[in-house]
Amino acid sequence: MTVQVAPLQLMATAVVDALRAVSGGIRVYDSVTYGTVTYPYVVVHQLNTPLSGPPLLGGETDATQQIQVDAVGRRRDQAQALADRARGWVLAVPLSVDGWTCAYRETQTIAPVVPEGQPEHELWTAPVRYGLTWTPSP
Repeated sequence: MTVQVAPLQLMATAVVDALRAVSGGIRVYDSVTYGTVTYPYVVVHQLNTPLSGPPLLGGETDATQQIQVDAVGRRRDQAQALADRARGWVLAVPLSVDGWTCAYRETQTIAPVVPEGQPEHELWTAPVRYGLTWTPSP
């Protein structure tokens, strides 16, 4: 039996790269590398949640990963509109990496848009969590 380790960090990077490819100039960051920030922007977080199975998976076993995509804007409506666009991107773009293909995805949680910072420097964040089910490619 072949045992595969689900490459979670590579999977999260594949999501960032796919969103960058379709974002039309909107900046997309992973949760650790920001660079020059321009508004609005999207941040992809790989959440530290366990897989749906053990970390070492059998050759035909799917792995479910949870990510959070934060849409950040200077105004509430800007953050919410970007969150809606990003949801369409996450649910539609093809995702594959290192022998794995994202076979199923679902929106798990849509949180309220929240303000952060002082009024003169206020930002609005619209966080959305997704479950991505990855299956080994044939």
